[in-house]
Amino acid sequence: MQYLRQGDHLVFIANRGGQYCTGGRKGKWTPLSLQPEVTQIVTAHRYYATLKADPTYKKRVTWFTSLPDADGKAMWEYQGKRHSSNAESLKTVGAHST
Repeated sequence: MQYLRQGDHLVFIANRGGQYCTGGRKGKWTPLSLQPEVTQIVTAHRYYATLKADPTYKKRVTWFTSLPDADGKAMWEYQGKRHSSNAESLKTVGAHST
């Protein structure tokens, strides 16, 4: 998925027939009047995975390229309830006793 940086906002765009366009609703794409420079285009990457032992437990990882302050960073999202028969495998990060 590609986006165009416009100030603090990202606008969804697609390359159709060699031109960057907005829209896409009902198959109608409108070419941008000024075609963006490559440095203005941000690409979103996504990776999906499902736990083999439990198909209701899913993971999605999203990261961006060409987005200032976000290069090299990713966001992990989990959906579902994690089941574990080994209590040692579940650890609390950052816990400490007083």
